[in-house]
Amino acid sequence: MRPRTTVRRRRSCTEYSRVSSYTLCYDPGICSTIRTTRDPAIPFGGDFLLGVDLWPMWDAVQCPVLVLRGGQSDVLLPETASRMQQRGPPARVVEFPGVGHAPALMSEDQIQVVSDFLLAED
Repeated sequence: MRPRTTVRRRRSCTEYSRVSSYTLCYDPGICSTIRTTRDPAIPFGGDFLLGVDLWPMWDAVQCPVLVLRGGQSDVLLPETASRMQQRGPPARVVEFPGVGHAPALMSEDQIQVVSDFLLAED
């Protein structure tokens, strides 16, 4: 990662507080609920959604959707993104080359895609 990108990412993920100096702008435990469970019969882990069919929920969405895919994602496969365009709500898929699963939306080209989608008249 380039040093300039790292500084920009740090600035977008932290905020200054006079009380405690710098604090995070997000909950670092956001994924903790999917890593553990109180019920030992429900094994959460990296493959806890394996076998779950989410297509009925996708098909129920009734508004246009912007799907952002990192070109290096091994979570949202190109075949799945293509299928998302073929069924369900009207979907625009944008792939960012050289990016992992979730684009950080920190570069102008990524921000512009989202801005254009949200400001579109149709």
